[in-house]
Amino acid sequence: MKLLAALAVIAIAGCTTTNSTAKGPNGRPLHYIRSPNPASAYKQASDLCPNGYNIISTDQQGLVVILTVECK
Repeated sequence: MKLLAALAVIAIAGCTTTNSTAKGPNGRPLHYIRSPNPASAYKQASDLCPNGYNIISTDQQGLVVILTVECK
């Protein structure tokens, strides 16, 4: 049972989702990144925006970090 719980935590820790339907202040797409791991959220932002990004907002809902970025 402990092994199953540990595997579930590991699986959830790697889940990061993004959404890019809105436009940011500079007219570029916004990326809403949700992740239970802040490092994963910032890594995803770097992957989505290879030339850098502006952080529009950060939020935390329970254990989930929500990062909103606009690529440069």
